[in-house]
Parts: sequence; C-alpha cells; structure tokens
Amino acid sequence: DDFLLCIQGACIWTTGVIMTISLLVCLVFRSQFRSFLEEMAFHDAMLEMPLINHIFLVNYDGEKITELRNLVVDTQEKLFKYTRVLLKTYMFSVFLVATLYLCSPIYGMIVREDESLRLLAFDMWFPWSLENYTVYIVSFIFHAYAGYLCCIAYPGLQSMIILLIGQVIRQIKILTFILLHMDELILEITGIQDDRWRIYCTAVL
Repeated sequence: DDFLLCIQGACIWTTGVIMTISLLVCLVFRSQFRSFLEEMAFHDAMLEMPLINHIFLVNYDGEKITELRNLVVDTQEKLFKYTRVLLKTYMFSVFLVATLYLCSPIYGMIVREDESLRLLAFDMWFPWSLENYTVYIVSFIFHAYAGYLCCIAYPGLQSMIILLIGQVIRQIKILTFILLHMDELILEITGIQDDRWRIYCTAVL
C-alpha cells in the first residue's frame, strides 16, 4: 500500500527533522543548558551546609571530622569518576552497535552481488524508490545521521540523570553520617563535654 509506505517514510523523516531542531535548540541555548547542568549536577550543595563549610574552613584533627571531610571529598570525586567511565563506556558501545547496524546493509549488498539491491539499517521503509543510487546515498546518509545523533543524545541525557540521582544519594549518605555521629562531631568541634552539647547539636540541625 503506497499510502502506508508514505506514512512510514514521513514518520522516519519527521523524527529526523525533530532531532535536528532539538540539536539546533541545544546549540543556540547551550550556555543556559550548561549553567543549568552545572547548577543541578556539578554544584556541590553540601559545601553550603554550615557544619561542612565550617570543618573545611577550620582545621580540626578529630577522627569523625576527618572522616566526614574525606567523605564529602571522596564521594564527589568517585561520583564524577564513575559517571565519566559510564558515559565513555556507554557511548563507545552505542556507537559500536550503531556502526555495525549501518555497515550490515552495505556488507549484505556486497555479499549478495545484486546491483539492484538497496538495503538500509534498522529495517526502515521510505515512500520512494531507492533504485536511484543518488536517492539511496542521500537516504543512507540521513539514516546514519539520525542514528549517530541518537548515540550522542541518549547517553548524554541518561548520564545526566544518573549524575543527578548520584548527587542525591551522596547527599543522603553524608547527612546520614552527620546524624549518626552528631555527638562525636560536636564534641570534636567544641571540646565541650557538659550539657551544652545539646545546644550545639540543635544549632547544627
């Protein structure tokens, strides 16, 4: 049915157009997106907490304070390290799979030795004939463009989500440590062992 083929082809090309528009929007507003990403994912909100800010400004030698200071620094470094490794691994695997998908129709046409055969990856349909070699080349290039654009967009988006979730988990871990060792932290900061530690604990909270 030509009408069905027309709808399928229009859906494919419309997807590519939407992806192109999305890419242009990201390029035009890249500075705003960068600021948003830095604020949401790379900005360490824990350093704004008065207790943590204080232990970084003043050099305390207490065991729990040192452990808390190392926890704040190490978790941030590990989060960025693992996210970077995950992003590189994810993008490499996605690009490899997409490249294999794009090369498979070329290999299929070479093996079959049929000059009239026109294959595209992902089993997509187009509402026009691909017998014209120029039309086939243009369609294949657009096909590769759409595939690689997905390879860039999806890993980046998912890595940003993982980074945001990782920051939340990290902050919960730090807050849990503070609540579990509140007595020791206040004692190491103030050096006071009388009943006034409750006042300081309340001030920290």
